[in-house]
This record gives sequence, structure tokens and C-alpha cells, in this order.
Amino acid sequence: MVNGVKPTISYVSGEPIYKLGTLIRFFTNETNGYSLGEITILSLKTDDNSIFSGISKIAGIPVSRERNNSSVFYTTASKFKGLESHVVIVIDIDADSFIYENKKGISMLLVLVLLSD
Repeated sequence: MVNGVKPTISYVSGEPIYKLGTLIRFFTNETNGYSLGEITILSLKTDDNSIFSGISKIAGIPVSRERNNSSVFYTTASKFKGLESHVVIVIDIDADSFIYENKKGISMLLVLVLLSD
């Protein structure tokens, strides 16, 4: 049995960066109370192919490629080392995100599971 907060899945169309800023503000408001340093934006794509490429702020909220307490942490799934944050926002999800072709040309399905305390 898994304990903890049930993950929420939302599909976003339109202006994803604007909506991402709204989501971060939701998690950092007085009701939810998370600090910026407790939030990670996790891309399933490379830095160059992410919608987040070249962005250092979202609606005035600082974003850093280095973990610190005064900004939201951004990284890619391949660089992320486990559950290091209370809030993990996964971006850049499409059909190709779940298929991995290894060196032998064999395609495998990747499954993303996020658990939170």
C-alpha cells in the first residue's frame, strides 16, 4: 500500500509557461505553504528540446538549474536523482516520452511513477 498525497495529473494546452507560473504560485501560497526550494520542474526531454529551454524566470519567479532555497529547481529526468522535492511538476510529456529505444533497436515502454510524502 502506498501512503501519502495522491499525485495530480493535469493536461495543459495554450500557454504552458503562463500556466506553470500559476501552478507554482498555487503551491507557494499561504494555504499550501511550499517554499520555492521545495519545488522541482522536471522535463522528460533534453534541455535543448524542452519548452523550458532558456527560461530563467516564470512570472517573476526565479528558476535555477542549481538547487537552492530561493528559486524553483529545473532539471531533466535523466539528471534527476530520485525524490528530492516535495512538489515535482513534470513537463514536456508526449507519446514519445514513454518509448525508449535501446542500442539494439528494441523499444521499451517507460512508466513514470511519482510518490510523495
